[in-house]
Amino acid sequence: LAFAGNDLVNFIGVPLAGYDAWRIAGEAGSETMMMGALEDPARANFLLLGISGIIMVLTLFFSKKSQHVTETELSLASQHEGDERFGSTLISRSLVRATLVMNTMWTGLIPARVQKAIDRRFEPLPAEERSSAPYDMVRAVVNLTAASILIAIATSYKLPLSTTYVVFMVAMGSSLADRSWGRESAVYRITGVMAVISGWFITALGGFLIALAVTALLLWGGWIAVAALTALCAWLLVRSHLKTPQLKEEAEKALLPLETAETPDEVLCACIGEVCTTMQEVTRIYNRTLVAVFKENRKVLKEMVRDSNRLFEEARTRKYNVMPTLRRLQQCDIDTGHFYVQVTDYLSEVTKALIHITRPAFEHIDNNHEGMSKEQIVDLMRVNDQVEAIFDKINAMLATKDFSELDLVLELRDKLFDTIVEAIKSQLRRINDSPSGSTRAGVLYLTILNETKTMMLQSRNLLKSQQYFLEAKK
Repeated sequence: LAFAGNDLVNFIGVPLAGYDAWRIAGEAGSETMMMGALEDPARANFLLLGISGIIMVLTLFFSKKSQHVTETELSLASQHEGDERFGSTLISRSLVRATLVMNTMWTGLIPARVQKAIDRRFEPLPAEERSSAPYDMVRAVVNLTAASILIAIATSYKLPLSTTYVVFMVAMGSSLADRSWGRESAVYRITGVMAVISGWFITALGGFLIALAVTALLLWGGWIAVAALTALCAWLLVRSHLKTPQLKEEAEKALLPLETAETPDEVLCACIGEVCTTMQEVTRIYNRTLVAVFKENRKVLKEMVRDSNRLFEEARTRKYNVMPTLRRLQQCDIDTGHFYVQVTDYLSEVTKALIHITRPAFEHIDNNHEGMSKEQIVDLMRVNDQVEAIFDKINAMLATKDFSELDLVLELRDKLFDTIVEAIKSQLRRINDSPSGSTRAGVLYLTILNETKTMMLQSRNLLKSQQYFLEAKK
């Protein structure tokens, strides 16, 4: 509400002032008059303000951008650890180190009895005494109440406080004070706070410069500039709503029934579904990437890079959210938790190997380097056929839960490794026979072979882990 209300005041003030200026000019019968009448106290147009308020409320419910703003603040104030939205910077790391040094000094000065008394205030209640309300939500209510009181008092004294700044900093201050920012998350949270605050200053500077440019264009360009700027604003508005969402947001939306699974049976079903889906995507992307490399199809390679990035982000998000799921599992479900850890790790490694194939392949074709030779294409086609056969077997066993052909997959994998070894030897012979061959194509060729071997090793481990888990659950 604070962010939306602040934006409403910022944006509704300008058109209302323009409307008043137009109305005054119309009443005076001259559009060239000075706008001294605007200095008089203004009467709010309650109809326009009411319509704007309705739009604001609807925006809070339906706008993805407003939800993203809310998620940013909640993630920075959350007591839970996991995949952080922001990275690490030199300033945040330096602040954390300095704070740790100061904390060590204070710890030596404060009596142990006082420290224990303070620590007792942060001990969580026993499970039977806790309420069903999430702690972050309870604290959010307190934060909003405190921020609202502060803003109301400042407004009554006509102090120009920023609503968004007060609400945001109250949330950050309270989360820091109740130890939600631990050593595991402090660096990333500080980076997020600095990013948000610096964004406000950048926005102010950018708004000033854009307003200057627009005013100059309107003064010098007249109605032509008005029409051009109106068309530009309309295009930017449409483009912002049709813009493809970022990969990380897609990965978070996908999330992964694995993260929300609680009982062993739910974990089992979620793991099977996620493994099957991921391996089918890996099979498709790998095959299309090699075919696109052979045909030097830049468009398809760009699409495969995007798809492999999405898979990698999903696997990375799943891996960084492994601890909350493990905490939800019961103590007797050690085998389930062990399998969950293995699945997240193996899937992450498979997608990482895949992305190490698609990215170099796209960069090679995108930079207009020389394509593969006929001998290299023949070798990679042989490898691709064997990889596809192995993936088909793995996907069939994962879907049917029948692992009777596991030894066959092992034999096919060993034959594939022999084929990869022969392909590498053939490339080395070609280098000796023809030193003038394309070096970059040779590097890409060897990269694909090595990453394919890594991908097959991790896929076999993944299949084996799933077999053991299913047998343990019987």
